[in-house]
Amino acid sequence: MNEDGEMIDVVESVEFLLSELKNEWDKSKTTKYTISLPRNEARALLWMVIGKGTMLGSAAEKRDLSFKEDMHVTKTCHIFLRIAEKLDYALNQEKSNLVKIDLDAEEYEQYYPIRRVQSGGKDGGKV
Repeated sequence: MNEDGEMIDVVESVEFLLSELKNEWDKSKTTKYTISLPRNEARALLWMVIGKGTMLGSAAEKRDLSFKEDMHVTKTCHIFLRIAEKLDYALNQEKSNLVKIDLDAEEYEQYYPIRRVQSGGKDGGKV
Protein backbone atom coordinates (compact mmCIF):
# COMPACT_ATOMS: atom_id res chain seq x y z
CA MET A 1 0.00 0.00 0.00
CA ASN A 2 1.27 3.50 -0.69
CA GLU A 3 1.96 6.19 1.88
CA ASP A 4 -1.32 8.05 1.20
CA GLY A 5 -3.36 4.87 1.74
CA GLU A 6 -1.57 4.15 5.00
CA MET A 7 -2.14 7.72 6.20
CA ILE A 8 -5.86 7.43 5.42
CA ASP A 9 -6.00 4.17 7.41
CA VAL A 10 -4.29 5.83 10.38
CA VAL A 11 -6.65 8.82 10.29
CA GLU A 12 -9.70 6.56 10.04
CA SER A 13 -8.42 4.47 12.96
CA VAL A 14 -7.86 7.52 15.13
CA GLU A 15 -11.31 8.88 14.24
CA PHE A 16 -12.85 5.53 15.19
CA LEU A 17 -10.98 5.46 18.52
CA LEU A 18 -12.06 9.01 19.32
CA SER A 19 -15.66 8.12 18.51
CA GLU A 20 -15.46 5.14 20.87
CA LEU A 21 -13.88 7.28 23.61
CA LYS A 22 -16.66 9.86 23.32
CA ASN A 23 -19.28 7.11 23.55
CA GLU A 24 -17.59 5.87 26.71
CA TRP A 25 -17.37 9.37 28.16
CA ASP A 26 -21.11 9.81 27.63
CA LYS A 27 -21.82 7.02 30.14
CA SER A 28 -21.85 7.45 33.89
CA LYS A 29 -19.88 4.98 35.92
CA THR A 30 -20.84 3.46 39.29
CA THR A 31 -22.71 5.86 41.56
CA LYS A 32 -20.47 7.08 44.36
CA TYR A 33 -22.51 10.02 45.66
CA THR A 34 -26.17 10.99 45.85
CA ILE A 35 -26.59 14.74 46.08
CA SER A 36 -29.70 16.44 47.44
CA LEU A 37 -30.31 20.08 46.57
CA PRO A 38 -33.21 22.49 46.92
CA ARG A 39 -34.92 22.88 43.55
CA ASN A 40 -33.91 26.53 43.07
CA GLU A 41 -30.25 25.71 43.78
CA ALA A 42 -30.37 22.72 41.42
CA ARG A 43 -31.73 24.94 38.65
CA ALA A 44 -28.99 27.52 39.25
CA LEU A 45 -26.39 24.75 39.35
CA LEU A 46 -27.66 23.44 36.02
CA TRP A 47 -26.97 26.80 34.39
CA MET A 48 -23.56 27.01 36.07
CA VAL A 49 -22.60 23.56 34.78
CA ILE A 50 -23.78 24.42 31.27
CA GLY A 51 -21.86 27.70 31.40
CA LYS A 52 -18.71 26.04 32.69
CA GLY A 53 -18.79 23.39 29.96
CA THR A 54 -19.47 25.97 27.27
CA MET A 55 -16.67 28.26 28.47
CA LEU A 56 -14.22 25.37 28.64
CA GLY A 57 -15.07 24.23 25.12
CA SER A 58 -14.92 27.77 23.70
CA ALA A 59 -11.60 28.51 25.38
CA ALA A 60 -10.15 25.26 24.05
CA GLU A 61 -11.19 26.11 20.49
CA LYS A 62 -9.30 29.40 20.69
CA ARG A 63 -6.07 27.85 21.99
CA ASP A 64 -3.58 25.65 20.25
CA LEU A 65 -3.84 22.56 22.44
CA SER A 66 -1.76 19.43 22.31
CA PHE A 67 -3.62 16.23 21.53
CA LYS A 68 -3.42 15.21 25.20
CA GLU A 69 -4.80 18.56 26.39
CA ASP A 70 -7.57 18.43 23.80
CA MET A 71 -8.60 14.95 24.94
CA HIS A 72 -8.68 16.10 28.58
CA VAL A 73 -10.88 19.10 27.71
CA THR A 74 -13.18 16.94 25.58
CA LYS A 75 -13.59 14.40 28.38
CA THR A 76 -14.28 17.15 30.93
CA CYS A 77 -16.94 18.66 28.65
CA HIS A 78 -18.61 15.24 28.39
CA ILE A 79 -18.61 14.99 32.19
CA PHE A 80 -20.27 18.42 32.46
CA LEU A 81 -22.83 17.29 29.91
CA ARG A 82 -23.63 14.18 31.98
CA ILE A 83 -24.12 16.32 35.10
CA ALA A 84 -26.34 18.76 33.20
CA GLU A 85 -28.45 15.91 31.81
CA LYS A 86 -28.91 14.45 35.29
CA LEU A 87 -29.88 17.81 36.77
CA ASP A 88 -32.30 18.53 33.93
CA TYR A 89 -33.89 15.09 34.22
CA ALA A 90 -34.26 15.40 38.01
CA LEU A 91 -35.74 18.88 37.76
CA ASN A 92 -38.30 17.66 35.24
CA GLN A 93 -39.16 14.44 37.11
CA GLU A 94 -39.20 15.37 40.76
CA LYS A 95 -41.94 17.70 41.90
CA SER A 96 -40.75 18.06 45.50
CA ASN A 97 -38.61 20.97 46.63
CA LEU A 98 -35.63 18.63 47.01
CA VAL A 99 -33.83 17.37 43.90
CA LYS A 100 -31.59 14.30 44.08
CA ILE A 101 -28.98 13.23 41.58
CA ASP A 102 -26.54 10.33 41.54
CA LEU A 103 -22.96 11.13 40.59
CA ASP A 104 -20.01 8.93 39.78
CA ALA A 105 -16.51 9.87 40.97
CA GLU A 106 -15.65 11.85 37.80
CA GLU A 107 -18.90 13.80 37.93
CA TYR A 108 -18.48 14.58 41.61
CA GLU A 109 -14.92 15.79 40.99
CA GLN A 110 -16.30 18.39 38.54
CA TYR A 111 -19.47 19.12 40.53
CA TYR A 112 -17.85 19.83 43.88
CA PRO A 113 -15.80 22.97 43.00
CA ILE A 114 -18.76 24.50 41.15
CA ARG A 115 -21.09 23.80 44.05
CA ARG A 116 -18.62 25.29 46.54
CA VAL A 117 -18.55 28.50 44.51
CA GLN A 118 -22.34 28.50 44.27
CA SER A 119 -22.75 27.96 48.02
CA GLY A 120 -20.24 30.63 48.98
CA GLY A 121 -17.42 28.27 49.93
CA LYS A 122 -19.49 25.96 52.09
CA ASP A 123 -19.79 22.28 51.31
CA GLY A 124 -22.52 22.08 48.72
CA GLY A 125 -25.46 19.75 48.84
CA LYS A 126 -25.97 16.86 51.19
CA VAL A 127 -24.13 13.71 50.25
